[in-house]
Amino acid sequence: MLATIAGCSQNHTEHPEVPDFLALSKNKTSYKGYLQGVPMSDSSGPYIFTEYYSDTLSFRLFYLPKHQDKRTEGDSLLMVFVLPMQDPDKMEDYHDDPVTYPVQVKCYARKDKVWRYVANETVNDITGLSMFQIKYILQETGR
Repeated sequence: MLATIAGCSQNHTEHPEVPDFLALSKNKTSYKGYLQGVPMSDSSGPYIFTEYYSDTLSFRLFYLPKHQDKRTEGDSLLMVFVLPMQDPDKMEDYHDDPVTYPVQVKCYARKDKVWRYVANETVNDITGLSMFQIKYILQETGR
């Protein structure tokens, strides 16, 4: 994970060293699915998201569309959850969870074309990760 991200404060202001998550994930495949480890509900999905993996940074970029099945910046609230993940294509069993717990997760939202820090938390399992994601998706979308 990039060390520069760790210096963000919790006041929702722009941090100049936050990567451009949208640009990094531009050519990645998007998926539509549900968050795992939580009961099925409107809050658990379905969501459209993209995952990005590198040696120094990995994240899930969620497109929270104002209109169903859109994947454009202007038509969606964009949220990123940064956490260390293995690339499933490089794992022995791609069905395994690519996250090793406990894990530190950071959340960012893109508003007015600027990535803004939202929160961070250590989660202990896939349920905790999904609950963290749901909490801030609901907070940022005003649901």
